[in-house]
Amino acid sequence: MTSTEIATPILVVGVNRSGTKWLSNEIATHPDVTAVQHEWHGGIVESNCLTEFGRSFDLGSESVYREFLDFWQRTHFFELAGGNVDWFATLDPRPPDTVTVFRRLMDRLAQQRGNRFWIQKIAPADAEAVLSVLSDARVVVITRSDLDTVRSKIRLDAKRGIKLGSLRAGMSQGVQSRQLQRIAERPEVLTVQYEHLVADRDRLMAEVFRFFEIEPSETASSFRPNTSFKRGERREPVSGFTELNIKLATSLCRVLPLPVLLSLQKAMTRGRPQIIQGTLAHTEAADSPDA
Repeated sequence: MTSTEIATPILVVGVNRSGTKWLSNEIATHPDVTAVQHEWHGGIVESNCLTEFGRSFDLGSESVYREFLDFWQRTHFFELAGGNVDWFATLDPRPPDTVTVFRRLMDRLAQQRGNRFWIQKIAPADAEAVLSVLSDARVVVITRSDLDTVRSKIRLDAKRGIKLGSLRAGMSQGVQSRQLQRIAERPEVLTVQYEHLVADRDRLMAEVFRFFEIEPSETASSFRPNTSFKRGERREPVSGFTELNIKLATSLCRVLPLPVLLSLQKAMTRGRPQIIQGTLAHTEAADSPDA
């Protein structure tokens, strides 16, 4: 890649606990794909730049731009990507939003490594806003059965001290699934299933790399797949009451208008941390690989 070229973004979009990190790590094994990874995060490291929190910074103001850079330089992502605040502070013209700032960093990193692509994973709630800026991105959507995704989500939140009931968790799953469906229906989007990644990693990854029009990488990621369960726990069936709540909630979300669902989602996530857990370097402990 020459100094005048920019890299092509790869975005992996999926509901939390549906295999987005696993798939991202597998894509990142390709020698032409740049990724920011670390064992503390189980591989791929997320950035607050692409979340609603990050996008809330109005970079039209010099003071806010400086405030944002001060925040971003304290994140583990910025540190691992070799970010340089002085370089960003002297950019002219100044990037208009945090998604563009993120792209400038990733393009620079890909250029340094001589790669044509860079990768990041994002949630369905953020995907449309991010894609409005990264219009040239190659998008892979990954889906997983509602029941297994919600079970994993409940278990992960329990580890973090958050009590998430099955009905509320099912509603959250249903809302995000509707948002994910909107992304999957866009042209030039590849949709894959978590269950197929489990059953035949090589076959699914060959399909993904063909979508990017690059030779498949036969090397599996050194980062093991995330799990919220200990050995054997996944095979334990959920209670009939829990399964009924999940099915009821996700079915309801398929028929309610999306604006109503988004209002419900705001109510359900009120009080939860805005910053992705484990992303702040030095001041916050990073997630363990099991997170």
